[in-house]
Amino acid sequence: MPEKKKQPSQAELLAHIRETYLFKDLNEEVLQDLSKDLTYLSLEPGENLFHQGDQSDSTYLVIEGQLKVAINLDDGSEMFVGENKPGQLVGEMGVFTGQSRTASIYADNDGIPAGLVRIPESGFGRIASTNPDALAQVGETIRQRLFRNQLDEMLPNIFGELDEETFNDIEAEAEWVQISRGDVLIKQGAPGDSMYILIRGRLQARVNLEDGQVIVVGEITPGESVGEMAMFTGETRTADVAAVRDTALVKFDKAGFDRLMEKYPHVIRQITNIVIGRLRRAQFEKARSHNVTNIAVVPINPDVPLTQFTKRFVATLNTLDTAIHLSSHRVDSTLGVPDIAQSDADNPLNIKLTAWLDHHEAEYRFVVYQVDSEISPWTSRAIRQADRIVFVGQASDDPAQTLFEARVNNIATVRSDLVLLHPDGTQQPKGTIKWLAPRKISKHYHVRWNLDGDFARLARFIAGKAVGLCLGGGGARGFAHFGVIKTLEEEGMPIDIIGGNSIGAYVSSIYATGHAKGWDVKTMIKATSKVFSRWHYHLTLPVTSMFSDGILVHDIKEFVGGEDIQIEDLWIPFFCVSSNLTRAEVKTHRTGPLWRAVRVSGGLPAVVPPVVFDGDLHVDGALLNNLPIDVMSQMCDGGTVIAIDVSPIVDMGENETHGDSLSGWDMLFSKVNPFAEKIKMPALPTIMQRSAEIGAVLQLKGIVEKLTDVYISMPVEHFDILGFGEANNIVQVGYNEAQRRILPWLKERELEQKKNTVSLS
Repeated sequence: MPEKKKQPSQAELLAHIRETYLFKDLNEEVLQDLSKDLTYLSLEPGENLFHQGDQSDSTYLVIEGQLKVAINLDDGSEMFVGENKPGQLVGEMGVFTGQSRTASIYADNDGIPAGLVRIPESGFGRIASTNPDALAQVGETIRQRLFRNQLDEMLPNIFGELDEETFNDIEAEAEWVQISRGDVLIKQGAPGDSMYILIRGRLQARVNLEDGQVIVVGEITPGESVGEMAMFTGETRTADVAAVRDTALVKFDKAGFDRLMEKYPHVIRQITNIVIGRLRRAQFEKARSHNVTNIAVVPINPDVPLTQFTKRFVATLNTLDTAIHLSSHRVDSTLGVPDIAQSDADNPLNIKLTAWLDHHEAEYRFVVYQVDSEISPWTSRAIRQADRIVFVGQASDDPAQTLFEARVNNIATVRSDLVLLHPDGTQQPKGTIKWLAPRKISKHYHVRWNLDGDFARLARFIAGKAVGLCLGGGGARGFAHFGVIKTLEEEGMPIDIIGGNSIGAYVSSIYATGHAKGWDVKTMIKATSKVFSRWHYHLTLPVTSMFSDGILVHDIKEFVGGEDIQIEDLWIPFFCVSSNLTRAEVKTHRTGPLWRAVRVSGGLPAVVPPVVFDGDLHVDGALLNNLPIDVMSQMCDGGTVIAIDVSPIVDMGENETHGDSLSGWDMLFSKVNPFAEKIKMPALPTIMQRSAEIGAVLQLKGIVEKLTDVYISMPVEHFDILGFGEANNIVQVGYNEAQRRILPWLKERELEQKKNTVSLS
């Protein structure tokens, strides 16, 4: 019978743990005190140590044998994903941060019994009560290990697939850097002697101009590298790079990187590919999402139902990716420590809270901080941690800026959005401009409390997954846009923002207002047909235009909701563009009377009169931006852009010659004389439309791939620009083309989303 193994003494157990990364720097007094809590545990092969989801009540050090790590799958089975060998700690992060077990641990079936040193949670409590500084030291060590684990996940994305030796050598050259919000990491004009990988936080690149202006040129988010280009070329830094919030990075200096290059030349190829890819993205791809992770939700007034709002908001975010709702009350309750959420930098509990929050940021795609109703330590922390501030107000409240808002803005350095809550949709929003005027708000959202769809739209915008439909100008050919809208509605694809130019602006306005009134696509088509069925019969003295616009203005007002409807008051975000003749620049209409913006966007020069805005003459946006996908891309924040073009590159190609000259009398004679040779030539309005849009059509060719996810050039060139009588036929062409182009894209998109879901799980 084999002799039973002698259990190690307390001194032997202490000797084991004093060599681990967690305890090796603690002083002897603290270690001797901790040794009182140490116990020895033996596991037979296959025996379980703990299960996934169990409460974290102890940390273990493996001193003999081997452990296997398993995670639960959706079908209830387990999958082994790793192992723990002698000298490795198990479960230290869960004990320190209060998290439940993230995996199940078993002794290896094929090995000898596993021997472990158990360090109970009470041991950390003893450290906290006798030596708070030592606890903070342990917490900072755990936090660094958490960052290192994240670095382990990020390195292959930067350096390519790595074997263990290469991985360890690269990690050994990394120097940890932590900077506070506002600190400058890289100074414009400084030598390019290092590169960094961002682990936690957010950086902003800013260029300082000679006239003193500072321009933000980009943001760096976790997992991205910064500074490698200057390090390779030996040139000076081209921009300042500063921390938007408290940030953790790893630094590779040039000497260390040169050592890696000498030993692993393939690494330089991988980094070079990253630099080239970044340049290509800047040149050819559409704008990326701002990659928001931490969101601070702030009430404008004390009576805002912030907890209920945040719960619904987070639940909706969870349908897009993992999200968690954190409030001071939830933090205190989860960690079981009263007022730990209010810990400031001088409090020994601060490091425990910081590590716990770091853990959540690593685990969840979105961390939503619900602030307190005052500027408490928790509120200040939430604002400092945030990538985005979301102010929440009730539309019926006083729109004046509050003192609390002002104090939050004094802390915040990131972009702010505004949510206005409405009980339902029985009343059209009014007076939104009074909310926007006193605030620096990037976007605002009207959210009806009784509509889940409004919360879903908000979540998609914040997550960078909003869907924008951009509709171009082209006269009657624009009825093809309704075929696209019909297809998207049939497939359940949301339209989170809609906008465009000329007929595209009108269709967008009809959708934005009609959708709220419950109109179906058929009703929208009918209303549009009526607006454009009679305006071109009202000829006028051709001093500034061929046609008067009185009837057109009347009909636009009637069908988009009247004179009082403002763009900023719409439930669905809308914009349109026009051309400023006075200043030769594009005007984007995001506020003001809806009918007026739609009218000027479709004001073809010489066909209908120009419109005066702020003292400048404005006409159809076709002159400068007939399909404003650049505006849509910016307003979607990197979401999905679907662009529909009804102005073909090749048009008017079937006209016969008519000799060396032509007059209007020749055209009239050929029409009224049945025996005269017919002259094929487009009418003046058609020529004016094509002349106006041709520059924008050519300009569009260079940016379509960069700025859109789906671009459709509708095959409508055989329809006349003024062929409003063929509206139904044009709609059908648009529908057929949308079916042909959009359905395969939607299928591919769905497969990609499923693939991403599998990889995340």
